[in-house]
Amino acid sequence: MPYKALKSRLYLEDHQHQFLLSLMRASKSLYNQALYNVRQHFLTTNEYLSYNDNYMLLKDSEHYRYLSTTQAQMVIRKVDEAMRAFFGSLEAKLKHRISLPRYLKKDALYPLYDRMVYKPNQTIYTLPRSNFIKKVSNELELADQRIMKHTKQLDHIDSLYLDIQTPKCIQHTQIKEITIKPLFDGRYIEVMYVYEIEPIKPEVNVKTYITSMYLPSNSGLMVISLICVCWIHFGV
Repeated sequence: MPYKALKSRLYLEDHQHQFLLSLMRASKSLYNQALYNVRQHFLTTNEYLSYNDNYMLLKDSEHYRYLSTTQAQMVIRKVDEAMRAFFGSLEAKLKHRISLPRYLKKDALYPLYDRMVYKPNQTIYTLPRSNFIKKVSNELELADQRIMKHTKQLDHIDSLYLDIQTPKCIQHTQIKEITIKPLFDGRYIEVMYVYEIEPIKPEVNVKTYITSMYLPSNSGLMVISLICVCWIHFGV
C-alpha cells in the first residue's frame, strides 16, 4: 500500500504549547539515556545492545514514565535504528570515518512519534498520555473545581490533554504515523501525518490499426490485410 505525507502547523493555546514542549524535553532526555546505554555497552563489550534489553533498563525511568508507552518506545526504537546503522557501516568496512551516534544537546527538543494513532472520530486525533500525566491532570481538574467554589476571579487550572484537528483532506484516510516536531527551537510546532492512499490502476486504451501487405503470387500481386492491436498504458 503506497503512503503519502502531509505537514500541518499547530495553533495552540499557551498551556497546550508548554505541555507539548515538556513532552519533547522528556523525549530528548530519554533519547540521550537510551543512547548512553547502547554506547557504554558497545565500548565495554564491543557488542550491540538490543532494543528489548535497552527497554528493560529504561521502562522504570522518570523520562520513560512521563511519556506515553507508544511515544517512549518509539524514542528507544529511533536509538536502536541509529545503532543498527552504525554497526552496518562497521560491517561494510567503509573507508570514511565511522562515528557512534551523538547525544542531543542539553537544551534540544526531540519529536514525538505515534504509530498507534487513536482517533475517537474522523476529525480529531487525541494525543496519548502516560498514566503519570493522566493522574496529574485529574488532580489539577479536581483542584480547579474546589477553587472555583470559593472564587471566580482566579484563572482556571489547565488540565494536561490535547486534541488535534485532523486536516479535512485526510479525515477519511487510514493514518499510519503521526510525528509532532518542534520548529525554530520550539516557537512553532508542526504535525506530519503519514497516511495510506489507494494505488492508481493503470488505464488501458486499446487501438486497432489495419495495414496491408502486397505479396507476389503466380497470378500477380496478392493483398493481405493485417490487423494490429496496440495497448497503451496510462498512469503508474
